[in-house]
Amino acid sequence: MVEVQKIFKFLKEFSSLRYKPVSDINKQPWRLWLNELPQIPELSHAFDSNDLSEGTILKVIRPELLPCPSPPECLNEWLQNGWNSLSAQKVSLKEYIEKKVKNADEEEVLKKEYFTDDSMRVEKFNEWVARRANWYAEQKPKERVYEFYTELYRLYAFVKKEPESVEIAFGNANLILRGINTQCHHPLLLQRAKIVFNQKEPSFEIILEDSPLQIYSALLRSISFIDQKNAFRSH
Repeated sequence: MVEVQKIFKFLKEFSSLRYKPVSDINKQPWRLWLNELPQIPELSHAFDSNDLSEGTILKVIRPELLPCPSPPECLNEWLQNGWNSLSAQKVSLKEYIEKKVKNADEEEVLKKEYFTDDSMRVEKFNEWVARRANWYAEQKPKERVYEFYTELYRLYAFVKKEPESVEIAFGNANLILRGINTQCHHPLLLQRAKIVFNQKEPSFEIILEDSPLQIYSALLRSISFIDQKNAFRSH
């Protein structure tokens, strides 16, 4: 009996060396925190919406990104590059422009024209900036969801290509340990899920599969101070 116990101990230690469980969720090939997602109509998840069908954890419809409102023509030469990009929250202006003018002797010289020299131009700029700010506030969250939609498309293609080597799981009950010899940050409760693509909308949904909830027991077994004998005892 003692020899048998030694064999089982050896196999357990050998297995733990070959198949070390992932204890940090950030080291998984892909992960998503639902509370990090922006709140827009094109995206809904089980914790902030009652409109999803049973078993659906997440649904994202590809958002339509609208272009930045065009500035008045009188501003074109004053705007710095990037005014029409969502990467810039604020617009940068040139302080002045040097223009060639003729002096009293009919000679061409450079003269500085400052943006604030024309009060009508300043007024038009302020009006346009207000319209742009509204555009930015509406479109910036949509840009994040569009990027997430693209990320889901890559995930969908990868899972479809490698169905036997990867699976999606919905996690809960996050275990966080911060010790000298133990570092852990990973959900303990896992349920298999699948990603579904709807080409008509187009949209992606992550739906729970009809399978039992599982405990990430490999993670618990890797923690030395947990009572392995009693932790997995059937009740």
